[in-house]
Amino acid sequence: MKIMGVKDIRIVDFNAKYFGYPPHLLMENAGRSVTEKVLESYEFNEACLVCGTGNNGGDGFVAARHLRREGKDVCVILLGSENQIKSKAALLNWLRLTHPYPMVDVFEAESPEKLKELRDTILNSEIVIDAILGIGIKGDPKPLYAEGISLINSSKGKVVSIDIPSGLDADTGVPHKPSVKADLTISLHALKPGLLKAKEYTGELTVASIGLPQNFEQLIGPGDVFFNYPKRERWSHKGDFGYLHVIGGSEEFSGAPFLVGMAALRTGVDLVIVSAPSSISSIIRSYSPNLVVRELEGRYLTELHLEELLLTSLKCDATVIGPGLGLQEETKKLVQTFLKEIDKPIVIDADALKAIASKELLSEFGGRNFILTPHSGEFSMLSGEHVSSNLSERVQATIRFTSGNNFTVVLKGSVDIVAHHGQARLNFTGNPGMTVGGTGDVLSGVIASFLSWGVEPFEAACCGVFLTGYSGDLASKEYGDSLLATDVIETIPKSLLNISSGEITEQRFSGLK
Repeated sequence: MKIMGVKDIRIVDFNAKYFGYPPHLLMENAGRSVTEKVLESYEFNEACLVCGTGNNGGDGFVAARHLRREGKDVCVILLGSENQIKSKAALLNWLRLTHPYPMVDVFEAESPEKLKELRDTILNSEIVIDAILGIGIKGDPKPLYAEGISLINSSKGKVVSIDIPSGLDADTGVPHKPSVKADLTISLHALKPGLLKAKEYTGELTVASIGLPQNFEQLIGPGDVFFNYPKRERWSHKGDFGYLHVIGGSEEFSGAPFLVGMAALRTGVDLVIVSAPSSISSIIRSYSPNLVVRELEGRYLTELHLEELLLTSLKCDATVIGPGLGLQEETKKLVQTFLKEIDKPIVIDADALKAIASKELLSEFGGRNFILTPHSGEFSMLSGEHVSSNLSERVQATIRFTSGNNFTVVLKGSVDIVAHHGQARLNFTGNPGMTVGGTGDVLSGVIASFLSWGVEPFEAACCGVFLTGYSGDLASKEYGDSLLATDVIETIPKSLLNISSGEITEQRFSGLK
């Protein structure tokens, strides 16, 4: 059975809506699965469901309906009132249960005193189903919920908790006061880590399906971005949201480091420092006043610049190395030495990938938590194996490549594959118009933004590929196949607004009749 923490479950819920599994459908599946598990576990004639006003309560409303369908005598006690039900999905299932007339015995207990009047109903039921609180609990339950939990714990019948015993912390297993002590806990979709640490509260453990495919978590979606994007408090200061160092550019290529830096700024990084050779530093500076450009003497970057580059990276939260850097031997040596000495989150792209493309160097860097962002040709150079256009074969190739290493690999393509430690996830945003030069630099800047905020490399890479591809899709609606890398950059803010507002999940299937 798989184990997923609260954050990962929230990401799944968000992504599920984006991929066509709306909350009311998941709630219906959850309630039906709970009913099946209860019927498999116990023989009984009557059941009492004690429900909160959130989604956990909504799961209970569905379970009550299905238990009644199976011929059981069912009562539902809502800890609150109908107008306090918080989500549309939960309210929908409450109305299905109660309108045009109640399908089961229904009670609304709006206060601890009102609940005490129903004391005997809970205490004497053969089965009591706890659907009060789910994984979102913060602090001790409020008095009405606390009274409900106390009555459940005093029940003579078997106690079944939906998803998690109410009051228990899903991540840590720490019980709030009070917490339900269940005989059976039916965890939804996956076990929560806290359940494995609180046997005296969970009783027997089982997992019930909510109707998502077994490998659903392999899909990268907007939930990854939403739950990893930092929230800006009113009294935030410059630097709270990341300093990024971009090492790149050469006499021939001035645009690549600019694109990386501007993509990062549009994603939300506070400050970007571009270290580039003096032959192009003024050109990069002229592109935008928003970038801080460090001028390093010469036509190319070499080991003569190593100390200054290390000092700058140490002052920053993350670094991107490689865009437009060039393939001079002196530059390759700089990349190799820099990567050996730096101990900061790093995105390695473009020419820097070519500088480390040997088994000896890769084995030396294998324990480092770098993010490598190759296209197919660069991946073949790094891994030593050809990758076809077959998605399954590409996934297996990235899994093999990362299994013995600690770094994260983003294999760019029509479907982006993000792999780490033998785990792979897939991103389906993006379009053929993004084959235009510079979009890979944009991707590096977006990924590095999440790195600079302290997001783990694997998660940062997942966020980066989705956000970049989605921005490209929005840009494509306006520019078609004529879009530019800068168009993708300028669309990033709109993408972030669509994700933060939840509008992205409404858009995806809006054209279906």
